[in-house]
Amino acid sequence: MFNKFFCSLLIGLFAFHALAQAQTINTDSLKSDLKKSLTYIINHQYTETKKNVRFKGEWQSTMGLSLPFPLLGKPKDYEDQNCFTTTAIHNCLAKIYLSDRNQYAFLYPTINRAYDATLLFRDSVTFNFWHWLPSNLHRKNKEGIRPLVRRPTTFNLKNRYIKKAANVMDDADDTAEGFMALLLHNKIIYSTDTLALLPVVNNYRDADRKNFHWYNHNRADKKNSGAYLTWLGKEHRLWPKSIVNTFLQNCIFFLPISECCPKAYKPYMPYGTNDVDAIVNANILSFLGENNEIVDSANYKFAIAFINRKIVREKFNSAAIYYPNRYHLHYAVAKAYRAGVTPLQSCVDLLIADIKSTQQTDGSFASKKIVNHQDKIQSTAYALYALLNVGNFSEYNTGGIIDSAIYYLQQNKKVTGNECHWTGGVFFSGGTVIRKCLFFKSDAYTTSLISQCFALYLELKNKNEL
Repeated sequence: MFNKFFCSLLIGLFAFHALAQAQTINTDSLKSDLKKSLTYIINHQYTETKKNVRFKGEWQSTMGLSLPFPLLGKPKDYEDQNCFTTTAIHNCLAKIYLSDRNQYAFLYPTINRAYDATLLFRDSVTFNFWHWLPSNLHRKNKEGIRPLVRRPTTFNLKNRYIKKAANVMDDADDTAEGFMALLLHNKIIYSTDTLALLPVVNNYRDADRKNFHWYNHNRADKKNSGAYLTWLGKEHRLWPKSIVNTFLQNCIFFLPISECCPKAYKPYMPYGTNDVDAIVNANILSFLGENNEIVDSANYKFAIAFINRKIVREKFNSAAIYYPNRYHLHYAVAKAYRAGVTPLQSCVDLLIADIKSTQQTDGSFASKKIVNHQDKIQSTAYALYALLNVGNFSEYNTGGIIDSAIYYLQQNKKVTGNECHWTGGVFFSGGTVIRKCLFFKSDAYTTSLISQCFALYLELKNKNEL
């Protein structure tokens, strides 16, 4: 029995050694994959608008249940166009373009169309997750026109409650991503126009609040943390000042007497109570760093403290309300760090250590099984992005880990003619009770993220920095 086990162990070690030897990255092959992936993104951008379904400059994205859920329906994916998909792809492509305007000049028309599509989600200043679309409730005005609301494009909203609840208010997350698109656009066209996110987000901080979101309570988050809130609107004042009342209000969320119940045609804050999300805070910090607003902010340290507490406690699977992928926090923090938020250094050290200790033998990374069957491609892309953007490759000894992750992604690409892409993973969820079953996915977004990683890897190799 022992000899059998010993032989199996040796075979496994030899196999792993052989795999490691095979993971030396061929830069010519990687350049080819990058070119093909960017070709895919260019060719799959919508060039025409289909009224109330999709808009010119966007890419296909899906919103769907992976499990049956009350009020929402059965497992099925629907096409859904949202701000996050469009701005995220725009921002990936814009950063690739800005890294070498001559080499990536062919991306310019695609980026421009995506920028125009991004502006469709903007109100006067802030951004929303969804488009303004005619309400799917039955009310019409005197001219027979349905009022405009924010809602999914094609997802089947099965009842009045869900139809009203989908009309969410503007949020700090999409606003930060939208502002990043504005900033990158200014850089592309050499504009000197200034932007300022601080006047927006400083008005919505977790400070001197009576309310306490039940998800934050259940995750033992500190009340009045000082971090940035997710929703840019007024929350209901729950009374008495206790989590018990919050619980009771949530138990009757579907009744009009509940503070959690949405009102028709009015922008809705889920559960009537604002929340604090670590990744939303990291996304805000990314823009503040990129726009040199960190120096003007005395409040960013509260956001960093909130993020750091999540990392120290190693609650990566539940760290964020709206982002269930285990490695999304690593990605978001690394992005903010690269943008100039250097006080995140201690967070970065812990995240890199976690990445180094959790890579699988095939070079991949994995989330929980319930999240898109471990969501290995998306998880690997996020972990790889974090490693590349943090840098300090000798200090952290991450070169081999990076090569293994790239090798895994290259082995799992889908090739069609002169294009290649990757199957979209979970980049967002419905949050709270549906964070592990209502998923948003996009092949184009995942492919753009991996393309950005490949472009940065090749840039670092060319500079002999990796």
